Amino acid sequence: RACNEEDGIEDDIAPLDLDQFSFENVDETPNDDENTITSFPAKDLRMNLALMRVISSSQDKCLILWKEKPEDHSRDKAFVSIITQAKRKGKEWTPSQWTLYDELVRWRDAVAVREEILSGFVCDLGFLAKVANSRPTTRIELRQIQYHLPLILAEEGTGYLNEMFVMVRTSRVEDHIEAIMSYPSYEDWKGQYARHRSKGPVQWLEEAVAYIGSNWIYFAGIVTAAAATAVIASIEIRNKNKG
Repeated sequence: RACNEEDGIEDDIAPLDLDQFSFENVDETPNDDENTITSFPAKDLRMNLALMRVISSSQDKCLILWKEKPEDHSRDKAFVSIITQAKRKGKEWTPSQWTLYDELVRWRDAVAVREEILSGFVCDLGFLAKVANSRPTTRIELRQIQYHLPLILAEEGTGYLNEMFVMVRTSRVEDHIEAIMSYPSYEDWKGQYARHRSKGPVQWLEEAVAYIGSNWIYFAGIVTAAAATAVIASIEIRNKNKG
């Protein structure tokens, strides 16, 4: 590991070991026979100052790609977009949500250290902003805001999602929001369907009467509209017959 997002540039990057390479020099000057190939032992190439300058320059250019300062998660474009939309809808973040977002960012960095990878490979800041905005507490709810979950977090047995859900539940409790009820599974639906199938005609009739009784205004409107339509149709038919 050379460095990560928060480390910046490290000074202990190992120099390139040329002993593991072999080099060949191809003389492309036209010859009566084939091109002449000359082999050089890799260890002798250390003495070639021009080659060493090229390698050093290449390493310096690569290091420029790494950020020297930690990533400012409050300026992430996806994060700014989410909080802006929430504000327009009149659902500004609570202090608990802001705290949750900060905790999720620090948690992401801790996961990156454990996995020995960059924080961006754990998940992007936009994903954490979505979590802080919707505060899902189950995997199903999480997939509703982003169906394809980050690979490291979605991997079974790591426990990373459970760690995240604990922080989310704490935030919901601080805002006095109950956890969202879990969605019914396919087995729950099958059981409910089987119970409906097992009902007899009398039960179906009782439920139908009860449903109509609880919505009698709606059904009365339908009957009235149907009766009015029938009266108008009969008047038109009479007029046509007289004509």
